[in-house]
Amino acid sequence: MNTAYYLHCFASLNCARHKGKEAPHKPVLLLALADLAEQGRLKGTETAPDAALETAFRQVWRRYVADVGFTMNMGMPFYHMRSEPFWHLSIGRWSGGDIEDRHKIKNLGTLRRVAARSTINAGLIDCLNSITEWEKLRALLIERYFNRRNGDTDRHGPGRQDVPPTVSNLPSPQNGPQYCAAA
Repeated sequence: MNTAYYLHCFASLNCARHKGKEAPHKPVLLLALADLAEQGRLKGTETAPDAALETAFRQVWRRYVADVGFTMNMGMPFYHMRSEPFWHLSIGRWSGGDIEDRHKIKNLGTLRRVAARSTINAGLIDCLNSITEWEKLRALLIERYFNRRNGDTDRHGPGRQDVPPTVSNLPSPQNGPQYCAAA
């Protein structure tokens, strides 16, 4: 399996900045999706901002986000994740004008009203469903965005012995997705 492309994407998420700090919303959303995949609740490549994802988002937020300068809101990262190459947003019932106007979709309620859905690259779904490959991606997200290494107390338990990939030791991606397919 090869996760180089997604390691690169995750290390360079286009996160908003507030008072010099990167917003944690996109990494939290990715970790929440992985929690759903681990529970067998993420089927296929399409997802919606439903109650299960919102619950997982809240749980991950509470686990990792200590900075009170940020507000827990899953709506914004669900919408803004569309700037990432592995996330494709679609809107079912939109009558509010230009969908590119980010101020038109500000919250989870609006996303649900307009039947928003996202399609996630199949390769990333394969990675989320592979314990070995997901562990690499998860470790990078935690280290890169939440400054935690060995000894974190999340769902995979304390005291990881391997060194998670960092931005400095990532392999560079080779022209687009390298899907996590069995070698």
